[in-house]
Amino acid sequence: MTVMLSACYRAGDGIGRPGYCLRFKYDLETVNALKRIPAIDREWRPRTKEWWVAGIRDTELTKIFSNFEAFTKYQSSMF
Repeated sequence: MTVMLSACYRAGDGIGRPGYCLRFKYDLETVNALKRIPAIDREWRPRTKEWWVAGIRDTELTKIFSNFEAFTKYQSSMF
């Protein structure tokens, strides 16, 4: 799967767990791949049209999005 993220930034969930908010052009296969991540570690945010995924799922995100590591590496250099 080689879907490109259009945005990726660090964010917490409703109880403060660290993770990432993700935006990408709609692709059913990508959405289904995200839904294979346990529901406790992901959520769809309809108001902002983005997904939140727990930081512990970075291995899965690297497999789903070809540019996930580039986004996270760039952000790490900012902090």
